[in-house]
Amino acid sequence: MNNNSNQPGEFDAVLGGELPPPVHGVVLGGIGGVKTLLRNSVAEIRCIGITQAANYGKEGLDLIIEALNDSSGQVRSLAYNLLEEKVEEPFLKGSRIKIKQVLSNFDKLELFTTLKDWVIQDFNPRYPLINTASIGYELKTIEEFNLLLQYSQVNQLQAIAIKIDGEENRIIFEILLENYKYLTGLKALSIFLGNNSRVIRDHSRVLKVYPNLNLLEIRGCCGIIFDNVQHNNLKTLIIDSSAFIQNFGKLELPGLEYLDLGCHNFVPINIRRNIDINYLKHIYSATCFPKLRYLGLRCGKDYNDIASSLVNSGILNRLIGLDFSDGDLGDKGAETLFNSRVINRLHTLNVSKNHLSPDMVDKLSKLKCRVIAESQKSYRHNF
Repeated sequence: MNNNSNQPGEFDAVLGGELPPPVHGVVLGGIGGVKTLLRNSVAEIRCIGITQAANYGKEGLDLIIEALNDSSGQVRSLAYNLLEEKVEEPFLKGSRIKIKQVLSNFDKLELFTTLKDWVIQDFNPRYPLINTASIGYELKTIEEFNLLLQYSQVNQLQAIAIKIDGEENRIIFEILLENYKYLTGLKALSIFLGNNSRVIRDHSRVLKVYPNLNLLEIRGCCGIIFDNVQHNNLKTLIIDSSAFIQNFGKLELPGLEYLDLGCHNFVPINIRRNIDINYLKHIYSATCFPKLRYLGLRCGKDYNDIASSLVNSGILNRLIGLDFSDGDLGDKGAETLFNSRVINRLHTLNVSKNHLSPDMVDKLSKLKCRVIAESQKSYRHNF
């Protein structure tokens, strides 16, 4: 602490050890120390501030409510969970209505970790890396990637978005695998290889060498292959494959909360018949993905069958978001979803860009959950 001031500094607002400070440390300066923590650029330290705010009655409650708008999904999720816990505490009796209203109005999809949790900027090698805990960089060439790796503070960088088209995209995974020792702080990795990419890679190798990843997004690959791998920190997995996803059932992701699969052919199209359903059983498993709360299956086929298997699996008891958009879902599958006893446990159901009749869209609109059913394709009778 600065000996010339009685006020705690940005990184010494908690007494109890080295950074990051312990969750149950003593806050210096009371509520003022809590506010200092909440101004910190590091999400983990703001989480400590949110936890400490819970000890300061209604004034702390207001700080927790404000944290629902934090830039980090980690902070927002903690604030939401704390509010759910506090709503029944006797000393907050006069605030129960306020808390319930705040929780009711909050968009639960904001609880998940997404790339929006970081401010992504174009990489410019003429400037230093700044605020690496909250600012990520977009790389558009292999040259930019190599220049980034030369920075001494690159090991503190948390987020990278790679958007490389053309022939260079063939070697991007090799560069990621070869240089993982320089990117030990990486928590979010987004890779877009262009719409014409023919790259087929074992992407489980990326998970193995980047154990601290919270988010992995892969778009544009021709084929995605996974081998046996367990990753304990991954919270969000987003995949858009132009051809197939293979061996997805070998993944064990105990911390996964958000799974979004686009063009979800789990095996090459020429041997695909009716195999998707078996692979989806792995996704439904509470053993492999026990914390899964959002499931997106977009741009796929066999949605009527998938809807039936999903309802029978019981996974709707755990989900708050289900995205079935841009597929071949018809009234038959939509009726299966509608008749599920737990469908209204969802916060959001997205069935846009399918083959639903106007009557079915109107029927779904009467559900208590938020339903997105816009831009339906041509309706197919009895489909």
